[in-house]
Amino acid sequence: MPHKYSIANTALLLTVLAILSPIAGLAMEMVLAWRFGASGTVDSFRIALVVLAFGNQIFFGQLLPHIVVPLFSEYCAQKLDVDAWRLAFSLFAILGLVAFAFAIWVWFYPVILVDLLGPGLSGVGRADAFLFIRYFSLTLVLMALSGTISGVLYYYQVFWLPLAGQLLTNLFVIVAILSVGREWRGGALVVGFLLGSLTMCGMHLYYLLRIVKISNIRLLSLLKLGPWNGVARALRLSAPLFGMILIGQWSIIIINRVLSEMPFGTLANFGYAW
Repeated sequence: MPHKYSIANTALLLTVLAILSPIAGLAMEMVLAWRFGASGTVDSFRIALVVLAFGNQIFFGQLLPHIVVPLFSEYCAQKLDVDAWRLAFSLFAILGLVAFAFAIWVWFYPVILVDLLGPGLSGVGRADAFLFIRYFSLTLVLMALSGTISGVLYYYQVFWLPLAGQLLTNLFVIVAILSVGREWRGGALVVGFLLGSLTMCGMHLYYLLRIVKISNIRLLSLLKLGPWNGVARALRLSAPLFGMILIGQWSIIIINRVLSEMPFGTLANFGYAW
């Protein structure tokens, strides 16, 4: 009976979060429109959101949940719990390193990505695009860690953290816009998203450490990469998913490129309507 209550409570929590998260997203759009309107800042914000959307699809929507969960479960079913945890750590190390290298490249050469995503941006909008692209790329490393941990937590039936993290991120952005949006402008959006990513990552780490404690897993034993056959299998399974995500996001990139070359504020207004 307690197990049934636990499932019911989890389902109720997921339902509530699934309702509140898009409501908070709508509120964020309303506050964004109130403070910035259809401005160059919002044009560039829409362009930079592609980076966050891409990271969300990779680390939460497709890649890691479909790879980490089944492989982790498979190793645990074979009583190879330590290998399962090492595999999850290895995937984070590999994908986190790739995300970090990408962030470093974007930080020093943002013009390449800005010209790809929004070639029509100019003036303040283009300057803000450099700001957003640089800092949003840093969140990919945090997403890689949170996404990997999320895949592990799914095995232990902790499903609500990604939705809660998204809800908190929207709230952080709203608070940042209302408090320092007038003075910091685009910087307020950066602060909101960074705080949201850090909070999400901290929540995932907290619950992971709780599970490690009750599972009697030694953290030092997880720092050794491997098992390599599992890592190779995970990367091989990831390739078609990564390609699917890239193709799906490419259509958005094309739309944004075209809209960025239209009159000032077109991209912002399209984003509000969307």
